[in-house]
Amino acid sequence: MASVLLLFGVSAVSVKAESNIQEIWKYTTTDLNADWDKNSPDWNNNSAVKSESCARFATAYDGKIYTINMKTMSIAEITGAGWRDLYRLPEPEVAGDYYGTAISSDRHGNFLIGHYFTKSPQSSTVWSVYNPATGKIETFEIPVSEDYSSTVDDKSYSGVGRIDCVGRVLGDLTEEAVFFIGSSFGETAPFVRIVKISHSDDGSLIVNTGHSPAIGHNIASTSLAIVQPKDADYGEFLKRAFPYSGFYMYDNAGAGVNDFVTYDDDGVFDTALAENSALKSVANAYTSGFDTFVLKGIRYFIVNNLRSANPTNTNTMDIAVVREDGEVIGRWENPDYASQYGYSSIIAEPLDDGTANIYVYNSTNADGGNGRKACSSAAMLNFNPERSGVIAPDDPIGSTVDNPLVVSSAQDLVDLADKLIDGENFIVLDDDIDMSGVAWKILCKYGSKAVVHLDGRCHVIKNLRPAKTEQDGSLLGYFTGSVKNLGLEDVYIYNTWYCVGAIAGYANNATIDNCYVTGMICGAASGAFVGCNNGPLTITNSYSYADTSDKTGSNEYSGGLVGRCDAQLSVNNCYAACSVTSAAGHASGIVSIRRSTDVRLTDVIAWNIAVEGPETHQICVGGDAAMDNVMVWDGMEINGTPVEGGVSDKTLRDEIARWEAFNEGKTDIVHDYPVLNWQNVFVTTEIDDIIADGYSTDETAIYYNLQGVRIDNPSAGLYIVRRGKTVTKEYVR
Repeated sequence: MASVLLLFGVSAVSVKAESNIQEIWKYTTTDLNADWDKNSPDWNNNSAVKSESCARFATAYDGKIYTINMKTMSIAEITGAGWRDLYRLPEPEVAGDYYGTAISSDRHGNFLIGHYFTKSPQSSTVWSVYNPATGKIETFEIPVSEDYSSTVDDKSYSGVGRIDCVGRVLGDLTEEAVFFIGSSFGETAPFVRIVKISHSDDGSLIVNTGHSPAIGHNIASTSLAIVQPKDADYGEFLKRAFPYSGFYMYDNAGAGVNDFVTYDDDGVFDTALAENSALKSVANAYTSGFDTFVLKGIRYFIVNNLRSANPTNTNTMDIAVVREDGEVIGRWENPDYASQYGYSSIIAEPLDDGTANIYVYNSTNADGGNGRKACSSAAMLNFNPERSGVIAPDDPIGSTVDNPLVVSSAQDLVDLADKLIDGENFIVLDDDIDMSGVAWKILCKYGSKAVVHLDGRCHVIKNLRPAKTEQDGSLLGYFTGSVKNLGLEDVYIYNTWYCVGAIAGYANNATIDNCYVTGMICGAASGAFVGCNNGPLTITNSYSYADTSDKTGSNEYSGGLVGRCDAQLSVNNCYAACSVTSAAGHASGIVSIRRSTDVRLTDVIAWNIAVEGPETHQICVGGDAAMDNVMVWDGMEINGTPVEGGVSDKTLRDEIARWEAFNEGKTDIVHDYPVLNWQNVFVTTEIDDIIADGYSTDETAIYYNLQGVRIDNPSAGLYIVRRGKTVTKEYVR
């Protein structure tokens, strides 16, 4: 069965440079939350604890953030494109055991996972190592001596308390590694536990905490402490003179009490870092997240930063980067996110190029006081101490081809309308985007002075659906500029008042290259790519099998590529393989002409199944066009009558094989048409028993999406439908 990537929520992604921190992506969802149905759970009831995803903590590496989805007992992966349950964890062997939300990872892709979220002391002592490469999981307990106690300032502490978070891992968890656990909640013993795991000759796991030191610092009111190693790798850690030394601990004891302490090679705790006024001034005492790293011999600290613009906001994702001499040299804020509660996971990833990736994650419950829903937010940043700073106001992001607006998510696409400026706008897609559930509004309204240059970078926008109040419903609307290397799949536009096309309702001084469209489009004038061109338009190296129609009852226009042509049009190395219908006007396989006297078609194929309407033609209707090597499929029917002068499928495929953009011979096996060289060939393994001329003795329809996954209750859109042994492509409306 074909695999499915489930994405929930929407994201707000951009790439921008402020000071020394560049935002690579960020993402927020209300589906991966900590809300527990808006009520605190019964902590002694495992089912209640796991009633929501409760993805409270995270780890990260190589551009991705990972968290634990408690509801599905899975490791979830988060990127700017969304989140998905990536690895389903094996069922725990002990009855009543369950995975918690504490998580860390090594740099080999293995995960360290805590158990028994909220339970004391199990959440502190029961852990697992999960190896995604093998699917193997090793569960172990951290030993705790009977006399696990200490005295600080004449006050005694004993026992092991609840642990929710864990520091970075050094080493390889499947061979030999260490990880760091901070002190517990409340009145328990204030020990930093540095846990070494290794394997004996027979492969059994060895757990050693023999050198874990007591803190020797008053943390009587500590609510949460996070420990991070000073070293970047396990080899450096092993070289230290004093065993199990060399770490920083951030002690969150509430507002104004947050402290940083260090443990060095001399075996002595040092609170001098706590006097670092810069760290004290920017650190948010409620969220605790921090990490440290070294670039070119200089140490930096990343801490949560209490937002100066909103000091009453209890938690934020905002961070500050502080150099070891105390200077704050970088800040980043997420203005789209605020949290009532929640720990912020912060992970640093130094890179060989002298920069460091910084990952920030926060999950919160709902806040009825200000109407915020429970949600989780994640971001990936890049810190470069040598970056010049803010981009000059006269050179805004997106205004040059070398500094484009980067779009990686549905929310990015929605936000574009507010970011376009008068004049040139350069936009690139950084990922495939699914617009399911998003009521789309066109980017460029009537009268817009924006010139849009969109490079899809061989990505796909799926399931574009306009809002009911929208003018034309296309991607760009009133379009001047260029679009290239873009796929628009399963577009569904129905608007009988305006000219509509998947890319643009109206085009003027525009080019479209190396693109394709699938779906259904209906408007006053409708074309797969453009509804109406009222200025010069060039379409090259592209194809469509998006059915088009005008059903207004007026004298309108529909075409396989362009609906109504009112200006200069040039089409080269393109084909249309769709049905075209006009209720009371003009319908043609490629373009319907109203005014233009300059239409040129070169190496163009009308592969349409049917063309229907009062005024029809297999290629152009309503005017003359200059044609060079234009072919028509012999299976086309015009108003139910087979077309004259058509050629076979084989001839058409041989012709397309000569076209540079198609000549790799790739074919979409669902639609059975040639596709562009840059496309991934689609293969479905879910649907079988397909025959060309079969019939069905059972007329019950079974629906599949275009990824071959069965859909029991299909909403409006394009589906593969199987009735017995007959497979068709149909729209559900």
